[in-house]
Amino acid sequence: MPRLALIAGGNASLEDMAQQSKLAEDLGYDSFWVTEGDGKEAFATLTALARYTKRIKLGSGVALIYSRVPTLLAMSAVTADEVAGGRLLLGLGVGRASITDLTIILVNLCVNQGFNQVTLTVASWMAE
Repeated sequence: MPRLALIAGGNASLEDMAQQSKLAEDLGYDSFWVTEGDGKEAFATLTALARYTKRIKLGSGVALIYSRVPTLLAMSAVTADEVAGGRLLLGLGVGRASITDLTIILVNLCVNQGFNQVTLTVASWMAE
């Protein structure tokens, strides 16, 4: 059976993302991803979404590594994963103009590899 992932749309509100993630879960999607491109912090968003869902994996695609010190990044991921019951897929990146392309690559990597635990994906995207 193919694995399906959904990325939250653009400037969706937290309420809209909660409805989208629940619908994706009900429809059998494997994972639901959020980005930081719309100004929302990924881990707070994923923690909130974990309260609306039970099975679907929740991913950061991508959380920006230069906006947090490493300790805070690790603590945020561990907390989100605990609230999500081990369903966090962690995508990390440096952030560039091509962040959408990087997000798609990370989603495909995680979904195609079938990760079922906290996944640390460190990405470096070189855009010319």
